Amino acid sequence: MASKRDFYEVLGISKTANADEIKRAYRKKAKQYHPDICKEPDAEEKFKEVQEAYEVLSDDNKRAAYDRYGHAAFEQGAGGAGAGGFGGFGFEDVDLGDIFGSFFGGGGSRRQRQNGPRRGDDHLMRLEIDFMDAINGVKKDIKVTYDAECPHCNGTGKEIKVKCPDCHGKGYITKTVTVQLDIPAGINDGQQLRVAGKGGRGSNGGSNGDLFVEIRVRNNTHFIREGRNIYVTIPISSVDATLGCEVDVPTVQGDVKVKIPAGTQSGTTLRLKGKGVKDLRGNGYGDQMVKVEVKIPTKLSSKEKSLYEQLQKLSKKESIFESFKKGFKR
Repeated sequence: MASKRDFYEVLGISKTANADEIKRAYRKKAKQYHPDICKEPDAEEKFKEVQEAYEVLSDDNKRAAYDRYGHAAFEQGAGGAGAGGFGGFGFEDVDLGDIFGSFFGGGGSRRQRQNGPRRGDDHLMRLEIDFMDAINGVKKDIKVTYDAECPHCNGTGKEIKVKCPDCHGKGYITKTVTVQLDIPAGINDGQQLRVAGKGGRGSNGGSNGDLFVEIRVRNNTHFIREGRNIYVTIPISSVDATLGCEVDVPTVQGDVKVKIPAGTQSGTTLRLKGKGVKDLRGNGYGDQMVKVEVKIPTKLSSKEKSLYEQLQKLSKKESIFESFKKGFKR
């Protein structure tokens, strides 16, 4: 019997891969070798191998045991689950359609088991919110239509002697409910929130799948977000840049008084510590980066023009351009 391949090799990841990297690798491999898509003769065996590797590496305890003892950790007599066990996991128990549907949104034919409960598919919807709602967090009411299992027949559509009075033998009733979605402060564009049990209906008494709400965040006119950091550009006059000044800079947390040092050049970036976005895991706040843009006036009053001319005459130092030009002399 051929020896088992290393689970990290099966998923194509390093031994330092984190949970997200493991999940991404699994999705890619599962899609590649799914028997309903892949026509290779050993597709089913490869899919089983991928499934087995993910079952171990996605569980912290099993992964720790595997890293220490290898495949022997799960062999009979090694303190594991027993040969081929992996905590009760077996390929014959895997509904390929359900696995594929939960990761890739369905598609392909299902190898259905006619008897026994089966969980429904997960569903996806998108919700657009304002930029500042993503920064501060917000509660949103969404309407969800789903098929609910009937209490009289437990979703089977069967009842002794008479049909279920609610579903009339279908096993479910279609409901539209309002769900309050608690969107946390700091959520980013593309992240998803899970609403349990509001996905596709199960069959034979199986539970519903879940509804995943993908958050789409509208752009802001002035603020740009990168991770936990916020970027903004502020204009100041050439006089303020030369002499220095104090300005009230808008941040996502409110205005902050910022000192612009004398001689500040256009393009200079100042960092406002802790004035960025709240971390979803509670690890403080990001920063706000303030880029200074020096604006040169295009129209001057007669008095302003006179003052600039006086300043030009008073300057006895070599001009900036003349210093630059000297660098070309050979």
